Formats: sequence, C-alpha cells, structure tokens
Amino acid sequence: MAIGLNEAEQVSYNSLIDKLQKSYALVGFSFETNKTKLLTSVFGKQANDSQRG
Repeated sequence: MAIGLNEAEQVSYNSLIDKLQKSYALVGFSFETNKTKLLTSVFGKQANDSQRG
C-alpha cells in the first residue's frame, strides 16, 4: 500500500497497479505458452533423433 497519498492519488495508483498486473499477466501467459511450445519442439526433436539413431 502506498503511503502519504490522498484519496484521488490512491485511486489512480491502484488503477495503475491493476493495469500493470493485468498486462503482466497477459505477457506472462503468452511467455508460458511460447516456452511450452519451445520445450515441446526441442524435446520432440530429441525424441525423433534418438529414435533414428
């Protein structure tokens, strides 16, 4: 909680934090999705290579 802000400042501070958390959640979600795709393709490739050998 921010200290020393009047009510209007507190509201805008809270909405700023809210926006940041929402955008961070979106970025985090897309990052997790891409990471999963990346891991899948990497491990999938390794599995294919080991089957070939």
